[in-house]
Amino acid sequence: MNTNKLREIDRLVSEMHDDGLAGDDMRQLEHLLTDDPIAQKHYWQLVSTHVALCVAVSSNPGQMEPSWKRSGGATPAHTPNSPKTSRSRFSFFRPPWLLAAAAAVLLVGFVALLNRSGKMSNVGLPRVASQSPFRTSLEQMPTITQVSWEGPSFATNAGGWQPAANVSAGAVTLHVNEGEVADGYLFCLMPGESVKLVATFDATGENSLSVVEIAGSERATVKKVSFHNSGAGPKPLHANPAARDRRYGVLGHWSEVNTTEYPRHFLLTGVHKLANPSPTESWRLSKIAVLIEDETVVHIGWDDSGPAPADGEAYHEDYDYDDLAASLIFTRDAEVSQLTRGGLRAITNLQPTADTYLSLSEDGHEFDLPPETAAVFKAASEANDLNAMMAIDVDTQEVLWSSSKELTQSTNLGAACVINPTSTTKRIRIVGIHKPHDSKGPGVPWRVSAFKTLYEQPRFFIVGFDDSVEDSDFNDVRVSVLMTPMFEQHGT
Repeated sequence: MNTNKLREIDRLVSEMHDDGLAGDDMRQLEHLLTDDPIAQKHYWQLVSTHVALCVAVSSNPGQMEPSWKRSGGATPAHTPNSPKTSRSRFSFFRPPWLLAAAAAVLLVGFVALLNRSGKMSNVGLPRVASQSPFRTSLEQMPTITQVSWEGPSFATNAGGWQPAANVSAGAVTLHVNEGEVADGYLFCLMPGESVKLVATFDATGENSLSVVEIAGSERATVKKVSFHNSGAGPKPLHANPAARDRRYGVLGHWSEVNTTEYPRHFLLTGVHKLANPSPTESWRLSKIAVLIEDETVVHIGWDDSGPAPADGEAYHEDYDYDDLAASLIFTRDAEVSQLTRGGLRAITNLQPTADTYLSLSEDGHEFDLPPETAAVFKAASEANDLNAMMAIDVDTQEVLWSSSKELTQSTNLGAACVINPTSTTKRIRIVGIHKPHDSKGPGVPWRVSAFKTLYEQPRFFIVGFDDSVEDSDFNDVRVSVLMTPMFEQHGT
Protein backbone atom coordinates (compact mmCIF):
# COMPACT_ATOMS: atom_id res chain seq x y z
CA MET A 1 0.00 0.00 0.00
CA ASN A 2 1.31 3.47 -0.94
CA THR A 3 2.24 5.27 2.31
CA ASN A 4 1.40 8.64 0.74
CA LYS A 5 -2.11 7.36 0.08
CA LEU A 6 -2.52 6.30 3.70
CA ARG A 7 -1.27 9.67 4.91
CA GLU A 8 -3.78 11.45 2.68
CA ILE A 9 -6.58 9.26 4.10
CA ASP A 10 -5.32 10.12 7.61
CA ARG A 11 -5.51 13.84 6.81
CA LEU A 12 -8.98 13.70 5.27
CA VAL A 13 -10.43 11.58 8.09
CA SER A 14 -8.97 13.95 10.68
CA GLU A 15 -10.50 16.98 8.93
CA MET A 16 -13.81 15.14 8.49
CA HIS A 17 -13.92 14.48 12.22
CA ASP A 18 -12.89 18.03 13.23
CA ASP A 19 -14.71 20.39 10.89
CA GLY A 20 -16.30 18.28 8.18
CA LEU A 21 -15.16 17.85 4.56
CA ALA A 22 -15.91 20.04 1.58
CA GLY A 23 -17.38 18.41 -1.50
CA ASP A 24 -14.04 18.12 -3.33
CA ASP A 25 -12.34 16.55 -0.32
CA MET A 26 -15.21 14.09 0.19
CA ARG A 27 -14.94 13.04 -3.45
CA GLN A 28 -11.19 12.66 -3.04
CA LEU A 29 -11.69 10.42 0.00
CA GLU A 30 -14.23 8.32 -1.90
CA HIS A 31 -11.75 7.99 -4.78
CA LEU A 32 -8.99 6.82 -2.43
CA LEU A 33 -11.26 4.15 -0.90
CA THR A 34 -12.84 2.86 -4.10
CA ASP A 35 -11.96 -0.77 -4.90
CA ASP A 36 -9.17 -0.82 -2.32
CA PRO A 37 -9.89 -3.17 0.62
CA ILE A 38 -6.63 -2.21 2.39
CA ALA A 39 -7.47 1.50 2.24
CA GLN A 40 -11.04 0.79 3.36
CA LYS A 41 -9.82 -1.21 6.36
CA HIS A 42 -7.40 1.59 7.26
CA TYR A 43 -10.25 4.10 7.00
CA TRP A 44 -12.47 1.92 9.19
CA GLN A 45 -9.79 1.68 11.88
CA LEU A 46 -9.26 5.46 11.86
CA VAL A 47 -12.93 6.32 12.23
CA SER A 48 -13.46 3.60 14.85
CA THR A 49 -10.66 5.22 16.87
CA HIS A 50 -12.32 8.64 16.58
CA VAL A 51 -15.64 7.22 17.76
CA ALA A 52 -13.97 5.44 20.69
CA LEU A 53 -12.15 8.64 21.71
CA CYS A 54 -15.40 10.60 21.55
CA VAL A 55 -17.09 8.09 23.84
CA ALA A 56 -14.14 8.21 26.26
CA VAL A 57 -14.13 12.03 26.34
CA SER A 58 -17.90 12.18 26.78
CA SER A 59 -17.96 9.60 29.57
CA ASN A 60 -18.33 10.72 33.17
CA PRO A 61 -16.06 8.54 35.34
CA GLY A 62 -18.46 8.98 38.22
CA GLN A 63 -21.27 7.36 36.28
CA MET A 64 -19.61 4.20 35.06
CA GLU A 65 -21.79 2.00 37.23
CA PRO A 66 -25.02 1.10 35.43
CA SER A 67 -27.95 3.33 36.38
CA TRP A 68 -30.12 0.31 37.11
CA LYS A 69 -27.58 -0.81 39.70
CA ARG A 70 -27.21 2.65 41.24
CA SER A 71 -30.93 3.18 41.58
CA GLY A 72 -31.84 -0.37 42.49
CA GLY A 73 -34.60 -0.17 39.89
CA ALA A 74 -35.19 -1.71 36.50
CA THR A 75 -32.52 -3.69 34.67
CA PRO A 76 -31.22 -2.59 31.26
CA ALA A 77 -33.59 -5.09 29.66
CA HIS A 78 -36.52 -3.59 31.59
CA THR A 79 -35.88 0.12 31.23
CA PRO A 80 -39.08 1.93 32.35
CA ASN A 81 -38.66 4.69 29.77
CA SER A 82 -38.44 2.27 26.86
CA PRO A 83 -41.48 2.55 24.56
CA LYS A 84 -43.62 -0.54 24.85
CA THR A 85 -45.94 -0.47 21.88
CA SER A 86 -44.12 1.17 18.97
CA ARG A 87 -43.75 -1.04 15.90
CA SER A 88 -40.34 0.33 14.93
CA ARG A 89 -37.10 -1.15 16.22
CA PHE A 90 -34.78 1.72 15.25
CA SER A 91 -32.21 2.64 17.88
CA PHE A 92 -30.18 5.85 18.09
CA PHE A 93 -27.53 7.26 20.41
CA ARG A 94 -28.78 10.01 22.73
CA PRO A 95 -27.07 12.87 24.63
CA PRO A 96 -24.57 13.16 26.22
CA TRP A 97 -23.08 11.03 23.48
CA LEU A 98 -23.77 13.49 20.65
CA LEU A 99 -20.12 13.85 19.70
CA ALA A 100 -19.63 10.11 19.38
CA ALA A 101 -22.87 9.81 17.43
CA ALA A 102 -21.74 12.44 14.94
CA ALA A 103 -18.58 10.46 14.19
CA ALA A 104 -20.58 7.24 13.91
CA VAL A 105 -23.01 8.88 11.48
CA LEU A 106 -20.09 10.04 9.31
CA LEU A 107 -18.76 6.48 9.30
CA VAL A 108 -22.03 4.69 8.58
CA GLY A 109 -23.17 7.28 6.07
CA PHE A 110 -19.96 7.12 4.09
CA VAL A 111 -19.91 3.31 4.12
CA ALA A 112 -23.53 3.34 2.93
CA LEU A 113 -22.58 5.76 0.12
CA LEU A 114 -19.90 3.43 -1.18
CA ASN A 115 -22.11 0.37 -0.74
CA ARG A 116 -24.87 1.96 -2.84
CA SER A 117 -22.41 2.72 -5.62
CA GLY A 118 -21.10 -0.87 -5.53
CA LYS A 119 -17.58 0.31 -4.67
CA MET A 120 -17.11 -0.92 -1.12
CA SER A 121 -15.50 -4.30 -0.54
CA ASN A 122 -16.76 -6.42 2.35
CA VAL A 123 -13.18 -7.32 3.30
CA GLY A 124 -12.26 -5.93 6.71
CA LEU A 125 -15.65 -4.28 7.32
CA PRO A 126 -17.83 -6.91 9.00
CA ARG A 127 -19.16 -4.78 11.85
CA VAL A 128 -21.08 -2.08 10.02
CA ALA A 129 -22.77 -3.98 7.24
CA SER A 130 -25.93 -1.89 7.59
CA GLN A 131 -27.99 0.32 9.83
CA SER A 132 -30.01 -1.64 12.36
CA PRO A 133 -33.82 -1.42 12.25
CA PHE A 134 -34.04 -1.96 16.00
CA ARG A 135 -35.04 0.90 18.25
CA THR A 136 -34.35 0.13 21.88
CA SER A 137 -30.91 -0.01 23.45
CA LEU A 138 -29.14 -1.28 26.53
CA GLU A 139 -27.15 0.95 28.84
CA GLN A 140 -24.14 -1.38 28.98
CA MET A 141 -22.96 -4.82 27.91
CA PRO A 142 -21.22 -7.50 29.99
CA THR A 143 -17.58 -8.29 29.27
CA ILE A 144 -16.67 -11.72 27.84
CA THR A 145 -14.58 -13.64 30.33
CA GLN A 146 -14.08 -16.97 28.52
CA VAL A 147 -14.82 -18.59 25.15
CA SER A 148 -15.76 -22.26 24.99
CA TRP A 149 -17.56 -24.87 22.89
CA GLU A 150 -20.91 -23.41 24.00
CA GLY A 151 -19.88 -19.85 23.16
CA PRO A 152 -18.69 -17.00 25.36
CA SER A 153 -19.20 -16.69 29.10
CA PHE A 154 -19.91 -13.22 30.46
CA ALA A 155 -19.13 -11.28 33.62
CA THR A 156 -21.86 -11.78 36.18
CA ASN A 157 -21.15 -8.79 38.42
CA ALA A 158 -21.89 -5.16 37.69
CA GLY A 159 -18.19 -4.27 37.76
CA GLY A 160 -17.66 -6.47 34.72
CA TRP A 161 -20.02 -4.51 32.49
CA GLN A 162 -18.55 -2.45 29.71
CA PRO A 163 -18.29 1.27 30.57
CA ALA A 164 -19.99 2.51 27.41
CA ALA A 165 -22.87 4.63 26.18
CA ASN A 166 -26.23 3.16 25.31
CA VAL A 167 -25.62 0.07 23.16
CA SER A 168 -27.88 0.19 20.11
CA ALA A 169 -29.28 -3.08 18.87
CA GLY A 170 -27.76 -4.54 15.72
CA ALA A 171 -24.13 -5.46 15.05
CA VAL A 172 -22.19 -4.61 18.22
CA THR A 173 -18.59 -4.65 19.42
CA LEU A 174 -18.06 -6.83 22.49
CA HIS A 175 -15.23 -6.46 24.98
CA VAL A 176 -13.14 -9.46 25.94
CA ASN A 177 -10.79 -9.73 28.91
CA GLU A 178 -7.34 -8.17 28.44
CA GLY A 179 -8.61 -5.47 26.10
CA GLU A 180 -9.60 -7.54 23.08
CA VAL A 181 -12.77 -6.90 21.09
CA ALA A 182 -15.13 -9.20 19.21
CA ASP A 183 -18.31 -9.17 17.14
CA GLY A 184 -21.84 -9.85 18.27
CA TYR A 185 -25.41 -9.20 17.19
CA LEU A 186 -27.94 -7.72 19.62
CA PHE A 187 -31.68 -7.64 18.96
CA CYS A 188 -34.70 -6.51 20.91
CA LEU A 189 -37.92 -8.49 21.19
CA MET A 190 -40.80 -6.11 21.81
CA PRO A 191 -43.85 -6.99 23.96
CA GLY A 192 -46.20 -9.30 22.07
CA GLU A 193 -43.55 -10.08 19.48
CA SER A 194 -42.15 -13.48 18.50
CA VAL A 195 -38.82 -14.45 16.97
CA LYS A 196 -37.83 -17.64 15.23
CA LEU A 197 -34.16 -18.44 14.59
CA VAL A 198 -32.84 -21.09 12.19
CA ALA A 199 -29.13 -21.96 12.47
CA THR A 200 -27.32 -23.26 9.37
CA PHE A 201 -23.71 -24.43 8.95
CA ASP A 202 -21.36 -24.91 6.00
CA ALA A 203 -17.86 -25.11 7.47
CA THR A 204 -14.78 -27.31 7.54
CA GLY A 205 -13.80 -26.20 11.02
CA GLU A 206 -15.79 -26.57 14.22
CA ASN A 207 -18.28 -23.71 14.66
CA SER A 208 -20.87 -22.90 17.32
CA LEU A 209 -23.70 -20.36 17.66
CA SER A 210 -24.73 -19.08 21.10
CA VAL A 211 -27.94 -17.25 22.08
CA VAL A 212 -28.08 -15.49 25.44
CA GLU A 213 -30.52 -13.02 26.95
CA ILE A 214 -29.05 -9.85 28.43
CA ALA A 215 -31.00 -9.78 31.67
CA GLY A 216 -29.04 -7.41 33.92
CA SER A 217 -29.71 -7.38 37.66
CA GLU A 218 -27.90 -10.18 39.50
CA ARG A 219 -27.80 -12.36 36.39
CA ALA A 220 -26.12 -10.40 33.60
CA THR A 221 -26.93 -13.04 30.99
CA VAL A 222 -29.27 -16.00 30.75
CA LYS A 223 -28.19 -18.86 28.50
CA LYS A 224 -30.92 -19.73 26.03
CA VAL A 225 -29.42 -22.21 23.57
CA SER A 226 -26.32 -23.08 21.54
CA PHE A 227 -25.91 -24.92 18.23
CA HIS A 228 -22.79 -26.55 16.82
CA ASN A 229 -21.65 -28.53 13.78
CA SER A 230 -19.69 -31.22 15.58
CA GLY A 231 -20.70 -34.77 14.66
CA ALA A 232 -20.98 -37.10 11.69
CA GLY A 233 -23.53 -36.55 8.94
CA PRO A 234 -24.06 -36.32 5.18
CA LYS A 235 -21.68 -33.93 3.43
CA PRO A 236 -22.42 -31.52 0.56
CA LEU A 237 -20.65 -32.28 -2.70
CA HIS A 238 -18.52 -29.16 -2.25
CA ALA A 239 -17.41 -30.09 1.29
CA ASN A 240 -13.70 -30.37 1.96
CA PRO A 241 -12.81 -34.09 1.99
CA ALA A 242 -10.42 -33.41 4.89
CA ALA A 243 -13.30 -32.25 7.09
CA ARG A 244 -14.11 -34.87 9.70
CA ASP A 245 -17.02 -35.12 12.10
CA ARG A 246 -18.85 -32.10 10.70
CA ARG A 247 -22.57 -31.65 10.14
CA TYR A 248 -24.01 -29.36 7.48
CA GLY A 249 -27.18 -27.48 6.65
CA VAL A 250 -29.95 -26.71 9.15
CA LEU A 251 -28.76 -27.84 12.57
CA GLY A 252 -31.07 -26.03 14.95
CA HIS A 253 -34.23 -24.01 15.58
CA TRP A 254 -35.02 -21.68 18.45
CA SER A 255 -38.04 -19.48 19.05
CA GLU A 256 -39.19 -17.12 21.74
CA VAL A 257 -42.25 -14.97 22.40
CA ASN A 258 -42.18 -11.92 24.65
CA THR A 259 -45.22 -12.18 26.90
CA THR A 260 -44.01 -9.43 29.24
CA GLU A 261 -44.75 -5.70 29.04
CA TYR A 262 -41.04 -4.85 28.65
CA PRO A 263 -38.57 -5.14 25.75
CA ARG A 264 -36.22 -8.11 26.01
CA HIS A 265 -32.70 -8.21 24.55
CA PHE A 266 -30.84 -11.16 23.07
CA LEU A 267 -27.22 -11.48 21.95
CA LEU A 268 -25.93 -13.80 19.21
CA THR A 269 -22.26 -14.80 19.02
CA GLY A 270 -20.36 -17.24 16.82
CA VAL A 271 -17.21 -19.08 17.88
CA HIS A 272 -14.90 -21.48 16.08
CA LYS A 273 -11.69 -23.46 16.17
CA LEU A 274 -9.16 -23.69 13.37
CA ALA A 275 -9.97 -26.22 10.64
CA ASN A 276 -6.93 -28.27 11.62
CA PRO A 277 -6.60 -27.50 15.33
CA SER A 278 -3.73 -28.43 17.61
CA PRO A 279 -4.49 -30.29 20.86
CA THR A 280 -4.14 -27.01 22.76
CA GLU A 281 -6.15 -24.90 20.28
CA SER A 282 -8.46 -22.42 21.99
CA TRP A 283 -11.85 -21.21 20.82
CA ARG A 284 -12.03 -17.98 18.84
CA LEU A 285 -14.85 -15.50 18.35
CA SER A 286 -15.91 -15.28 14.70
CA LYS A 287 -16.38 -12.16 12.58
CA ILE A 288 -19.87 -11.30 11.39
CA ALA A 289 -21.60 -9.68 8.44
CA VAL A 290 -25.22 -8.52 8.67
CA LEU A 291 -26.48 -9.51 5.22
CA ILE A 292 -30.20 -8.77 5.63
CA GLU A 293 -31.66 -6.40 8.21
CA ASP A 294 -35.37 -5.63 8.12
CA GLU A 295 -38.17 -5.38 10.66
CA THR A 296 -39.38 -8.79 9.51
CA VAL A 297 -36.20 -10.66 8.57
CA VAL A 298 -32.57 -10.55 9.72
CA HIS A 299 -29.81 -12.76 8.35
CA ILE A 300 -26.34 -12.80 9.90
CA GLY A 301 -23.33 -14.72 8.63
CA TRP A 302 -20.21 -15.64 10.60
CA ASP A 303 -16.77 -16.24 9.11
CA ASP A 304 -14.18 -18.47 10.78
CA SER A 305 -10.43 -18.46 10.21
CA GLY A 306 -10.73 -20.15 6.82
CA PRO A 307 -9.83 -23.58 5.44
CA ALA A 308 -6.72 -25.44 6.55
CA PRO A 309 -3.70 -23.96 4.74
CA ALA A 310 -0.83 -25.79 3.10
CA ASP A 311 2.11 -26.73 5.31
CA GLY A 312 4.05 -23.68 6.40
CA GLU A 313 1.32 -21.20 5.41
CA ALA A 314 -0.95 -19.15 7.65
CA TYR A 315 -4.76 -19.28 7.87
CA HIS A 316 -6.65 -16.74 5.77
CA GLU A 317 -10.35 -15.89 6.08
CA ASP A 318 -12.34 -16.46 2.89
CA TYR A 319 -15.01 -13.87 3.81
CA ASP A 320 -17.89 -16.04 2.60
CA TYR A 321 -19.79 -15.53 5.87
CA ASP A 322 -21.61 -18.85 5.54
CA ASP A 323 -19.56 -21.03 7.90
CA LEU A 324 -22.31 -20.33 10.40
CA ALA A 325 -25.49 -18.34 9.78
CA ALA A 326 -28.62 -17.31 11.67
CA SER A 327 -31.90 -16.41 9.97
CA LEU A 328 -34.39 -14.60 12.23
CA ILE A 329 -38.09 -14.08 11.47
CA PHE A 330 -39.99 -11.54 13.60
CA THR A 331 -43.80 -11.58 13.84
CA ARG A 332 -46.58 -10.15 15.96
CA ASP A 333 -49.89 -11.83 16.70
CA ALA A 334 -51.81 -9.15 14.80
CA GLU A 335 -49.80 -9.74 11.64
CA VAL A 336 -51.08 -13.27 11.18
CA SER A 337 -54.53 -12.00 10.16
CA GLN A 338 -53.20 -9.01 8.20
CA LEU A 339 -51.21 -10.63 5.41
CA THR A 340 -50.63 -8.57 2.31
CA ARG A 341 -52.22 -10.40 -0.57
CA GLY A 342 -50.17 -9.85 -3.70
CA GLY A 343 -47.00 -11.02 -5.38
CA LEU A 344 -43.68 -12.12 -3.99
CA ARG A 345 -41.83 -9.62 -1.80
CA ALA A 346 -38.02 -9.44 -1.87
CA ILE A 347 -35.93 -8.03 1.01
CA THR A 348 -32.21 -7.38 0.53
CA ASN A 349 -29.49 -4.95 1.56
CA LEU A 350 -28.17 -4.90 -2.03
CA GLN A 351 -29.77 -3.27 -5.04
CA PRO A 352 -30.52 -5.84 -7.78
CA THR A 353 -28.36 -5.72 -10.88
CA ALA A 354 -29.97 -4.75 -14.15
CA ASP A 355 -32.24 -7.50 -15.46
CA THR A 356 -30.42 -7.66 -18.79
CA TYR A 357 -29.87 -11.33 -18.03
CA LEU A 358 -33.52 -12.25 -18.56
CA SER A 359 -32.89 -13.67 -22.01
CA LEU A 360 -30.72 -16.28 -20.27
CA SER A 361 -33.21 -17.13 -17.55
CA GLU A 362 -34.85 -20.24 -18.96
CA ASP A 363 -32.34 -22.78 -17.67
CA GLY A 364 -31.88 -23.06 -13.93
CA HIS A 365 -32.86 -24.74 -10.68
CA GLU A 366 -36.59 -24.41 -9.92
CA PHE A 367 -38.41 -24.91 -6.64
CA ASP A 368 -41.82 -24.22 -5.07
CA LEU A 369 -42.27 -21.57 -2.37
CA PRO A 370 -45.35 -22.50 -0.31
CA PRO A 371 -47.89 -19.92 0.92
CA GLU A 372 -46.92 -17.68 3.85
CA THR A 373 -43.32 -18.89 3.63
CA ALA A 374 -40.01 -17.04 3.44
CA ALA A 375 -37.03 -18.19 1.37
CA VAL A 376 -33.65 -16.89 2.54
CA PHE A 377 -31.06 -16.88 -0.27
CA LYS A 378 -27.32 -16.53 0.24
CA ALA A 379 -24.74 -16.58 -2.54
CA ALA A 380 -20.96 -17.01 -2.62
CA SER A 381 -18.48 -17.24 -5.46
CA GLU A 382 -15.03 -18.79 -5.56
CA ALA A 383 -14.48 -18.11 -9.28
CA ASN A 384 -11.72 -15.97 -10.73
CA ASP A 385 -13.92 -14.81 -13.62
CA LEU A 386 -17.16 -12.87 -13.84
CA ASN A 387 -20.02 -14.94 -12.45
CA ALA A 388 -23.51 -13.95 -11.35
CA MET A 389 -26.81 -15.39 -10.19
CA MET A 390 -30.45 -14.33 -10.18
CA ALA A 391 -33.67 -15.52 -8.56
CA ILE A 392 -36.70 -15.18 -10.85
CA ASP A 393 -40.45 -15.36 -10.35
CA VAL A 394 -41.33 -17.99 -12.95
CA ASP A 395 -44.91 -16.72 -13.40
CA THR A 396 -44.06 -13.04 -13.95
CA GLN A 397 -40.42 -13.38 -15.13
CA GLU A 398 -39.50 -10.69 -12.59
CA VAL A 399 -35.94 -10.72 -11.25
CA LEU A 400 -36.51 -10.93 -7.50
CA TRP A 401 -32.83 -10.71 -6.57
CA SER A 402 -29.51 -10.85 -8.37
CA SER A 403 -25.88 -10.49 -7.44
CA SER A 404 -22.61 -10.64 -9.34
CA LYS A 405 -18.88 -10.19 -8.89
CA GLU A 406 -19.23 -6.93 -10.75
CA LEU A 407 -20.76 -5.53 -7.55
CA THR A 408 -18.40 -7.05 -5.01
CA GLN A 409 -14.95 -8.60 -5.11
CA SER A 410 -15.61 -10.54 -1.91
CA THR A 411 -16.35 -14.26 -1.84
CA ASN A 412 -19.66 -13.34 -0.26
CA LEU A 413 -22.21 -12.16 -2.84
CA GLY A 414 -24.84 -11.13 -0.32
CA ALA A 415 -28.24 -12.43 0.71
CA ALA A 416 -31.93 -11.81 0.17
CA CYS A 417 -35.24 -12.97 1.58
CA VAL A 418 -38.21 -13.62 -0.72
CA ILE A 419 -41.54 -13.81 1.08
CA ASN A 420 -44.66 -15.41 -0.37
CA PRO A 421 -47.49 -13.63 1.51
CA THR A 422 -50.20 -15.15 -0.68
CA SER A 423 -52.38 -18.22 -0.27
CA THR A 424 -50.97 -19.94 -3.37
CA THR A 425 -47.68 -21.68 -4.09
CA LYS A 426 -45.16 -19.69 -6.15
CA ARG A 427 -42.48 -21.06 -8.47
CA ILE A 428 -38.94 -19.63 -8.30
CA ARG A 429 -36.00 -20.29 -10.62
CA ILE A 430 -32.33 -19.75 -9.69
CA VAL A 431 -30.06 -19.13 -12.67
CA GLY A 432 -26.27 -18.90 -12.74
CA ILE A 433 -24.48 -17.03 -15.53
CA HIS A 434 -20.88 -16.20 -16.42
CA LYS A 435 -18.60 -14.62 -18.96
CA PRO A 436 -16.06 -16.99 -20.55
CA HIS A 437 -12.65 -16.72 -18.94
CA ASP A 438 -10.88 -16.29 -22.29
CA SER A 439 -13.15 -13.44 -23.42
CA LYS A 440 -12.49 -9.75 -22.87
CA GLY A 441 -14.27 -6.48 -23.48
CA PRO A 442 -17.53 -4.90 -22.26
CA GLY A 443 -19.55 -6.32 -25.14
CA VAL A 444 -18.91 -9.97 -24.29
CA PRO A 445 -22.27 -11.68 -23.71
CA TRP A 446 -23.16 -13.62 -20.59
CA ARG A 447 -23.68 -17.38 -20.80
CA VAL A 448 -25.79 -19.71 -18.71
CA SER A 449 -23.85 -21.85 -16.21
CA ALA A 450 -24.37 -25.55 -15.63
CA PHE A 451 -25.87 -26.35 -12.23
CA LYS A 452 -26.09 -29.18 -9.74
CA THR A 453 -27.74 -29.71 -6.37
CA LEU A 454 -24.87 -29.98 -3.88
CA TYR A 455 -26.86 -30.66 -0.72
CA GLU A 456 -30.51 -31.11 0.21
CA GLN A 457 -32.60 -31.61 3.30
CA PRO A 458 -36.19 -30.62 4.18
CA ARG A 459 -36.68 -26.87 3.63
CA PHE A 460 -32.99 -26.34 2.81
CA PHE A 461 -30.78 -26.92 -0.21
CA ILE A 462 -27.53 -25.73 -1.80
CA VAL A 463 -27.19 -25.46 -5.58
CA GLY A 464 -23.85 -24.89 -7.33
CA PHE A 465 -23.08 -23.40 -10.74
CA ASP A 466 -20.10 -24.11 -12.99
CA ASP A 467 -18.67 -21.68 -15.55
CA SER A 468 -16.76 -22.30 -18.78
CA VAL A 469 -13.55 -23.41 -17.09
CA GLU A 470 -15.16 -26.87 -17.01
CA ASP A 471 -13.46 -28.00 -13.83
CA SER A 472 -16.80 -29.38 -12.61
CA ASP A 473 -16.34 -27.91 -9.13
CA PHE A 474 -19.80 -26.27 -9.21
CA ASN A 475 -18.45 -23.70 -6.82
CA ASP A 476 -18.15 -20.73 -9.16
CA VAL A 477 -21.46 -19.57 -7.70
CA ARG A 478 -22.99 -21.39 -4.75
CA VAL A 479 -26.49 -20.50 -3.55
CA SER A 480 -28.06 -21.79 -0.34
CA VAL A 481 -31.82 -21.52 0.15
CA LEU A 482 -33.61 -21.88 3.48
CA MET A 483 -37.42 -22.02 3.49
CA THR A 484 -39.25 -21.28 6.72
CA PRO A 485 -42.94 -20.57 7.48
CA MET A 486 -43.61 -16.97 8.51
CA PHE A 487 -46.26 -17.86 11.07
CA GLU A 488 -46.18 -20.89 13.32
CA GLN A 489 -46.38 -21.76 16.98
CA HIS A 490 -43.46 -20.37 19.02
CA GLY A 491 -42.01 -21.74 22.19
CA THR A 492 -38.69 -21.87 23.99
